[in-house]
Amino acid sequence: MNHPMNDSSSESAIWVDLVGANQGWLKRCRAAASGNPTALAELTDDSSPAARALQAGVTRTAPAPTEDPLAPLVSYDWQVALAIRSLTLALAGQLDPREGVDAIVRLAGQANLAVGADTPPTPGPASSTDDDVAPTGIDGAIAEVMQEIRSRHDEPRSFVELLALDLTGNLPATVDTITAPVVFAGDTRDTFAPGPTGVGATGKLILELLSSGPPGIHPNPRNMCFLRADNAFAASIRQAWTCAPSRLKAACITWTLRLGTDAAQPLASISGGSLAAAVAVALNELTTRKRIRRSLQPRNLDPRCAITAAIADQTGALTGVAGLDRKVAAAHHARLRLIVADHDLNYAQQTPHGNEVQIRGAASVHDATKLARGHLNRRFRYTVAGILVFALIFGVGATAMGVTNQRHAAQQAAAQRVIDSEQLVDRSADLLRTNPQLAGLTALAAYQTNPTPRTTTAMANAISYNPNNAQVIAIPKSYSAAIGPTAAWLSTEDGIVAYSLTTMQPLNEPMPTTADNGRSESVELTLSRKGDRLAALSSTTITVYSIDQQNRLAKISSVPRPGGSISDLEIFVNFSPDGQRLLLTNLYGQCWLWRPEMKHELGKLVVDFRLPKDGDGGIRHVVDEDRHEGWTVLITLETDDRNEVLRLNLKKRTLDILGESSNHDPANDGEFWYTVPAGPGLYCRASEQEASVASTEKNGRSSRVRHPMVSKRLSCRNQMRLLSHTVRT
Repeated sequence: MNHPMNDSSSESAIWVDLVGANQGWLKRCRAAASGNPTALAELTDDSSPAARALQAGVTRTAPAPTEDPLAPLVSYDWQVALAIRSLTLALAGQLDPREGVDAIVRLAGQANLAVGADTPPTPGPASSTDDDVAPTGIDGAIAEVMQEIRSRHDEPRSFVELLALDLTGNLPATVDTITAPVVFAGDTRDTFAPGPTGVGATGKLILELLSSGPPGIHPNPRNMCFLRADNAFAASIRQAWTCAPSRLKAACITWTLRLGTDAAQPLASISGGSLAAAVAVALNELTTRKRIRRSLQPRNLDPRCAITAAIADQTGALTGVAGLDRKVAAAHHARLRLIVADHDLNYAQQTPHGNEVQIRGAASVHDATKLARGHLNRRFRYTVAGILVFALIFGVGATAMGVTNQRHAAQQAAAQRVIDSEQLVDRSADLLRTNPQLAGLTALAAYQTNPTPRTTTAMANAISYNPNNAQVIAIPKSYSAAIGPTAAWLSTEDGIVAYSLTTMQPLNEPMPTTADNGRSESVELTLSRKGDRLAALSSTTITVYSIDQQNRLAKISSVPRPGGSISDLEIFVNFSPDGQRLLLTNLYGQCWLWRPEMKHELGKLVVDFRLPKDGDGGIRHVVDEDRHEGWTVLITLETDDRNEVLRLNLKKRTLDILGESSNHDPANDGEFWYTVPAGPGLYCRASEQEASVASTEKNGRSSRVRHPMVSKRLSCRNQMRLLSHTVRT
């Protein structure tokens, strides 16, 4: 660097310490402003080594602060030092406040340091005493100086106020800081000194948002006191401030310009308006809520991107600048990418280093800001990741809470059903002597509410209470029956007929069932859960009928019996919960699905029951499972060594083992027992003799009973008795 030097190298080193990155002269002034006698004496000694080093500078000169136009030029650095010393002495009570303030105000105006927005005098955070007590001592001197500064209307007033706050240790704290690289066309160390301007250089622009202070954008008094700027530079800073976001209009912001060298020396001289765009873009990044704004911003300013362009008007339109060839060369040596005005893009790309630097053009400050934000913000990614993790945890917690609430509600509903069914059972017992028919309906309602052995017993008691029912009511001979909530469907010699469970009177005309030879034949009946469809399985076919409100049957469709005309091969028929499909299962584990409306053949359903290939093992029961999600049936398998109770889910096509038991019970003299489903999740064991009660012998024919709510949940002798009384002929 071209430091102001004389024959003594020690004076040059002292000069660098005083006005360079260390700002040694300001440190001496801060110590003196506190009233330290030693510091005051050293500061006022014009023959001290520090004073001689500042006086010896000949590369940065300026007219002496006198009215004599013929006065010789003196060192500019010494004039700045004297002005700061005068302010310091005034703050220490050693000089009149007006005299101490006049010198620094005059010098700041000459150096164009008053580049902030014009604002009326505003109070700052300087120390002050009670208004009712006259200030005394150093605190009183500081208050008088601050009052003198704030009463002025000079343009440099804001800069001088910040300088006074810094000297007294009251400079407001920094809220946010933005650093951006910049490029210069010439030797920025001294553009006012005679001689060559040098080559392009790089530097750093540092903006600091203070917690309080005079509104506007001002030079940082800690680093920029020895800067000289021309009118074009001052105008460019003002133009950048007009483009600042509205949230910053009442904020106090300082700027610092340092060289891009290891020493990071502050600039001593600068000219031109090419930094306007860089300052405006940096202002857009400042925020009073640093953590929140940084966390929500996907990209930050790229620390390897410099901007060189002037601002044409208050809309933020960018215009060209001079010295692009040297600026592009400086960006190339510093490995920076460069943003220029659209007007300068072609020229910049044609410079000697234009092909070696990534150069982009921007039409406005807004466009330049978007181009400069090329650096991924890690804090933003961490914020998004944190939000997603929180949302996931919250979602899992909410789901778990919802499942728990649903489970609790289901438990409460089940408990309420138990209570309701017990109350209905008690009511049915009270009505047995006075109104047996109403007692039967009440018992049926109790069973439908909660199918338990107690509710089943109540149904049996209600039906069998009057032993003369079977003799008084004439019910024709039937081969099979399907009992619904209000009617019983019987397979008789005349066909299929429905009888009311309350009056035991026929509800419809018989639907004939004839074989291929024209004779009537018995069929096995299965009723859908809703009671709106009836399936009739004959020796050759299976037919599905619809049941209307008047209990009239209408044929929907018919298909051949699966497995051929093998009457002794039992087939289990089960309706889906909606009654739209049927499941047909034989003893050997073969399954078929049929949708009657489709009117085509049965569809084979492959289910691996793992039945042994030899022996008498096979399927013994296939019953519907109520109150379970989807279409499920419970299947009892009997093999040579054990029974298994399975759940076949027709919706998910899954087969689960619910339990198993041994066929041989030594405690019963070799009598074989098997598992019989007794309700949702309930199973009991019944001997083969007890289960046979479900069939009654009449004229050598077997009457099989299939009831969707009773006969498919055989659990005890009382249920068997109930069924035998119901189908008594």
